[in-house]
Amino acid sequence: MHKKWIKALLASSLVLAGCQDEDKKETLTFGTCADYPPFEYVENGVLTGLDIDIAKELAKELGKEVRFENMSFGAILASLSAGKVDAAISTITATPERAAAFDFTPPYYDETISTLSLQSTKIASAKDLEGKRVACQMGATTQMWLAKHVPSATLLAFDTTNQAVEAVKARQCDAALVDTAQASAFQKVNPELTHALVGETGSGYAIATKKGSKITKELTQAMARLKEKGVLKELVAKWIG
Repeated sequence: MHKKWIKALLASSLVLAGCQDEDKKETLTFGTCADYPPFEYVENGVLTGLDIDIAKELAKELGKEVRFENMSFGAILASLSAGKVDAAISTITATPERAAAFDFTPPYYDETISTLSLQSTKIASAKDLEGKRVACQMGATTQMWLAKHVPSATLLAFDTTNQAVEAVKARQCDAALVDTAQASAFQKVNPELTHALVGETGSGYAIATKKGSKITKELTQAMARLKEKGVLKELVAKWIG
């Protein structure tokens, strides 16, 4: 009996050692919508952008592998709620409605809102949007901002920001609302467009996690270490300037 007990104990130790090795190789899966340059987009078949780099650095800080699930923006939080992803990083703001259903890290980037319009349209302020047809990404903060600040505008909601921008170029709407950094990125590759700052959300982009998940605290602490090391500042400078 004694020998059997020793063998069982050794076997148990091997299993525990194996579990520890698995923990070291544990994968952190982020949900994202890669149509929002310079934050997340696909270039030459590769997922890239500020949010992607931040997620990679956070995973490295936590000693985990990183994986991304690219999906429509409207599906991200539903996938998070269903446990299909561990966290969501996709220029997400912690609105009161979202904060009631999900946990969030502190913001890693402060958001401002700009218009994208044809040069001939001359939209330069929130007032210029009154009574106009305005495209937004469905479920994004820009849609909420428009409803609150320019209720007279007619909303055209699209699954992706690319679709919203194409609608402007096709004259299906007068302007698209996007993040200011994104507006600059789109204007550079679409010289027929112009952009103008029209408002602030009063909040920033944060990483969303499932309510009560232990990963929230881990990501928050890892983010604080990236800030302390200057890594976050370097990434923002690299992608935003």
